[in-house]
Amino acid sequence: MSQDQIHVMDADGTDIIQLTTNETGAGQSPSWGPQSRFIMPTVTDLEPPNGADDVPFNTSLTITFNLPMAKGSGTILIRDSTGGGLSVPIDVSSPQVVVSANTVVIGPLDLHSGWEYQIEIPAGCFLDWNGFPWTGIGGTTGSYWVIHTAEAPTGQPGERAPGR
Repeated sequence: MSQDQIHVMDADGTDIIQLTTNETGAGQSPSWGPQSRFIMPTVTDLEPPNGADDVPFNTSLTITFNLPMAKGSGTILIRDSTGGGLSVPIDVSSPQVVVSANTVVIGPLDLHSGWEYQIEIPAGCFLDWNGFPWTGIGGTTGSYWVIHTAEAPTGQPGERAPGR
């Protein structure tokens, strides 16, 4: 009886899929066992980081994943969390969203200075190399990516009255 494993790895040597065969006897064909697993996409870095202060109002958001990703479908929402009700929708299919290998860049953005924003990215906006959706940020996950834009000096670009 034997048990074999097959590992599919990305260019960096990270396991993407690990397949384990069930134990087989002589003359039996192997079948994939319960130990087989797919490595699901997870975020390894956010830039600016969650909770960042003094973020430039014209920043881009960068998400780094553990796997190569592709665009799925959906709308990213950047919401004013200070109660002003402003929401900036960005369709994932727009040129404002760029995916390159395991990195997603959203932007550049045009945000208000001195505001707090919650970034919500619904499940399915990004897919791993095998078409499996990433679970997203915000919404049903309950945790948001929050950034605080820098205050603009009086009379400087980026200074806007709330709601404009």
